[in-house]
Amino acid sequence: MSQNEIITLTFSGIAILVSLITSYYQFFWKQTKANFRLVWIQNNDGQFDRKYCYVISNPGNQELLLNSIHLLTGNSDKGMASESYGGHDIESTDYPKVIKVGEIAPINICINSNVYGKLNECNKKVFIMFEFVSVNGRKKEFLHDITAIGENHSKKEIKVWESNLLKGFKD
Repeated sequence: MSQNEIITLTFSGIAILVSLITSYYQFFWKQTKANFRLVWIQNNDGQFDRKYCYVISNPGNQELLLNSIHLLTGNSDKGMASESYGGHDIESTDYPKVIKVGEIAPINICINSNVYGKLNECNKKVFIMFEFVSVNGRKKEFLHDITAIGENHSKKEIKVWESNLLKGFKD
């Protein structure tokens, strides 16, 4: 074999390998992701006097179902699996909702801000929990700790305004 034939076969082998890897990522690899960001908080009148607006985007390559939203209180961030959690009423018409690939969806949630006063007495945390279901039927919970907001919701003082990423739906 001449040197030119070896170079040709090497480049052909590399091209086939790159083609196989590209085919795998295009047709078989499924990525499930969601980005969250708390955009604003508004005070309202009535029982549900605090309105939170989240923006959720889907940068993955599968659709997601926002199945439920819960307001939880407890001592840890283990979610519904933890027995130390209590649920509270929330008001939202933005779920269940299918979030398509590349879509950005606003989610409005109204809660009763009295929950903060009750929790300060017993040193518990407040979380908004989003429950997602992937195309494969896998469930994932995302907890957003909103304890620091309390009665004050200045963007300068609190880190809850930062984006959060939810990745990988694993069994």
